Amino acid sequence: MTYLGKRPEFVRRIPANIDKARLPSDIEKLKDQAILDGARDSAIVNIKEIVFNPELLKKIESDNSYPSVHWPLFYPKDELKEAIDAFK
Repeated sequence: MTYLGKRPEFVRRIPANIDKARLPSDIEKLKDQAILDGARDSAIVNIKEIVFNPELLKKIESDNSYPSVHWPLFYPKDELKEAIDAFK
């Protein structure tokens, strides 16, 4: 079996219920890990900061100056807004 990345130092079971006291530090660790894994930048975004604008999406899709693994911002099998709303 081929492993495509480094193994995590510590793995913790994800509980069915969110531990609100632990969540901020968990999210901060994920943000930091993204940078360690090669992301140029990483940020924690509040759901209220996410804008769903079809016109903006069209403009972004026509601009190829910021390609990424999430480019284009079109997911034919998933409704992105619905997925993000599920994490409220």
